[in-house]
Amino acid sequence: LGIIYLLGFFVLERIHLFDITYMETWLDTYIPFNEYFVIPYIIWYFYIMLGFLYFLKQDDFQFNRCIFYLFAGMYIALIIYTFFPNGQNLRVTLTNNNICSQLVKILYTIDTPTNVCPSLHTYNSIMMYVALKKSDFFKNKRLLDILTFILVVSICASTVLIKQHAIMDVFGGILLCVVVYIIGKYKFGY
Repeated sequence: LGIIYLLGFFVLERIHLFDITYMETWLDTYIPFNEYFVIPYIIWYFYIMLGFLYFLKQDDFQFNRCIFYLFAGMYIALIIYTFFPNGQNLRVTLTNNNICSQLVKILYTIDTPTNVCPSLHTYNSIMMYVALKKSDFFKNKRLLDILTFILVVSICASTVLIKQHAIMDVFGGILLCVVVYIIGKYKFGY
């Protein structure tokens, strides 16, 4: 599943069947750039990887629920990116020379500002949290639950604060979470 998704994502980064729609709105002009939020943005990779590794060791039901939550949304996003290619023009000229600015600069060179809505950083962060919340892992661990929730909110905020996404991308990621959660609830009892 992962290899097919990555292949599709990288192809859609380079090829667009239709004109790109730019997602920024007037709200984005009020959101300041903050290079320090690259830290939660990067932590996202470890958060998703550690969550996935946790579910690898769980029973089939919990593992399959996690896989469904993550990949259903990512494949729906690929369909959206195919027929509604989108992007953003919010990136800033980096003037600071600190480590966080350097990390943002690297991120800007690696990840293009296309195929941004829905935001998969937002989507996967929330759905991993939902999968963890429904697992045995969070039972009687209130502090861990709160800290993970704060991390997820920080990751979602980071996407707009480092100008990697527009606010509509975040809303699109949240809407996709709702859709996939409802599908999972009714089709699989998740």
